[in-house]
Amino acid sequence: MKLNALALTTLSLSLFAAAAPQKRQRAQVIDRCVEPKTVALTFDDGPWYYIYDISKTLTDNGAKGTFFFNGNNWACIYDQDASYQVKFAYSQGHQVASHTWRHADLSQLSWDEIHDEMWRVESAHKLAFSLVIIMALSRIVGVTPAFMRPPFGSYNDQVLDASGLRGQDVVIWDFDSHDGDDNPPSPEEILDAYNQTLS
Repeated sequence: MKLNALALTTLSLSLFAAAAPQKRQRAQVIDRCVEPKTVALTFDDGPWYYIYDISKTLTDNGAKGTFFFNGNNWACIYDQDASYQVKFAYSQGHQVASHTWRHADLSQLSWDEIHDEMWRVESAHKLAFSLVIIMALSRIVGVTPAFMRPPFGSYNDQVLDASGLRGQDVVIWDFDSHDGDDNPPSPEEILDAYNQTLS
């Protein structure tokens, strides 16, 4: 009888340990290419109609980019045109990634609000009892983003923990072309700035 009680206790403890949530490592912050003299071309705040011209320019030059999509910034990602833009980018071989749902400053949000911003635009967020809610990028192109770019480049340890929980790395920039500014530089000035960064 003691053996059965011991076996039952051991089995119960092993099942409890297996069911306990695993703490994931905090997300890594990527802020530059590891290979010298290279750039990663990244684009924020889409989907937006510029995606077609950007994709064509990249493809014509044998390059690919990463598009960090919002769920509901310029338009809702589920709108027909917006979801087609996401599908188009992915079908052209570009990477699709998360830029959160509504472009909020994540460092100013609570833990629950950060998760809400992330899971809405990502592929899936697992809740208790393995209930899976399939969200935007998974619904549209069937992928789970490996990367998240926090709006405004603003993050704290809580944001890194939330991204790490999803198995994502956080991607920040080390060069800003300022093409989205109210008074942006000319294309020639932007190209010159890129070339200076690479030299």
